[in-house]
Amino acid sequence: MSKSRNVFSLANVEDLLDVRVKEGVVRGAPTGIRALNKKWSLKKGYSTSLFAAAGQGKSIFGLEICMNTAEFENWKWAVYTPETGTVVEVYMELLWMFHGIKVENQTKKQLDEAKKFVGEHFFVIDFDANDAMRKRAEGGKESFSTDEKDIFDPCVNDIYREAFKVEEGLDIKLDGVFIDPFTELSMPNDSGVREDVNYGQHLSRCIRYSKRHNIHTIISFHTSKQVTKNHNGVSYTDIPHPSEILNGMMTHRKSYMMISLWVPPVGLPNPMNDGVPFREFETIITVSKVKPKLMGAKGQVSIFYDAERNRYYEEDNSGRKIYACKENNVPQNTSLEDVRETQIDLIEDITKMQEMVPDNLSEAF
Repeated sequence: MSKSRNVFSLANVEDLLDVRVKEGVVRGAPTGIRALNKKWSLKKGYSTSLFAAAGQGKSIFGLEICMNTAEFENWKWAVYTPETGTVVEVYMELLWMFHGIKVENQTKKQLDEAKKFVGEHFFVIDFDANDAMRKRAEGGKESFSTDEKDIFDPCVNDIYREAFKVEEGLDIKLDGVFIDPFTELSMPNDSGVREDVNYGQHLSRCIRYSKRHNIHTIISFHTSKQVTKNHNGVSYTDIPHPSEILNGMMTHRKSYMMISLWVPPVGLPNPMNDGVPFREFETIITVSKVKPKLMGAKGQVSIFYDAERNRYYEEDNSGRKIYACKENNVPQNTSLEDVRETQIDLIEDITKMQEMVPDNLSEAF
């Protein structure tokens, strides 16, 4: 054994290595969406960076993946998503998603079933809820002051600290943390380094917490400098590139899986589908970075948002809607040969993307 507790010889980990060799390649948890499973899996101990322009559906897509892994893999999630709304509003979204029925339209039996499942699998982090609920209970009017002393700006450490309090308090093991978006967090710069370096240090904490506690973290990001284009009088932005995130180069370096969302304007020709126009609620998911290797594959898939059910679906060759289900999932113990098979899609994807018309779409790679 090395004298340093942080340096290891092969002999130190040989038993673990032998187990890994025997098991072969083990993918992360599947997403529940068949086409996306070939491109992305949620490996515990790692993180996914999810990015898009404002209003493209980052929050609801992130919650979709959280819900799918909860339903089909029994994952438990700590969720910090202030942009979705208050604690009650976040739970309303989740209860709606569980049955695909708005909460007010669910029967008592349906609502009780949804509450039981969501209550066991989701824990919402909110740093303003206690004060807001207390003031509402007191019936007093809230007075606003720009120098309030009790406003708390959470940082990365605070999110994970609250998440692990859930584990201790309920004697459970969390499987994932959803931070939506990263820009809602404060980033103290006690060491006085450059802004991008400080930003990277806070991202590194997400990575280290994920590894140390064997969870998967999904972190959402806004793009900051996309060029606006026009199609038939409708303004839109192209498929986002990682460099278009605030401190994008640092985010790209620090990320393991990188996934973008893009909702194209209806009617824009789709060069990935022989120029067939994009349809309403169509969403293009682009996987632009895969790490660790074989946990997914670079490329694109097209899915659709169902505004009535508050869920995403894909279509088969006959146009039939296919919603997330366990049968869609690639098993986590998929063999190496099966995983290699997914790379064939990537060659086809890249070839098509290289032929894209620059005025219509940005190159994703």
